[in-house]
Amino acid sequence: MGEAIFSIDELYKGNTTKEFKVLFECDGECARQFNIGEEWIIYSNYKQINNAKMDWCSRSRRYFRVEKEDYYTPNYGNDYFDEVKFLREKLGVHRLLAQKENLIENRNIKPNSHQTIIILVCSLVVIILFYYLFNKFFR
Repeated sequence: MGEAIFSIDELYKGNTTKEFKVLFECDGECARQFNIGEEWIIYSNYKQINNAKMDWCSRSRRYFRVEKEDYYTPNYGNDYFDEVKFLREKLGVHRLLAQKENLIENRNIKPNSHQTIIILVCSLVVIILFYYLFNKFFR
């Protein structure tokens, strides 16, 4: 699974900040390569919070400065600027969200061995305390 971070110029649908992270498959029949400085129209879906996934076989397309190099135009039936015009007319340009620190990014990090031992010891103490109190008050 690959990852790319884009700087958003225009947002047509959804909510995101100026910096947008997209995940993508690195292999497959439609796979392409992202290079720094390229301009793209990205179509993606959110699979998890803050993790948008792009399918290479979707209508996502790169802007080519030389029109003859644009291999998307024959496939889609429109050029890059027609696509941008369509998106602006049909979806409009949306405001970007304010950049905030990501508080949920580190949620799924596994504890290290010291943290695991502490968690197990604390759990054991709570179980023993519960057993003691249960036997004292409910017998």
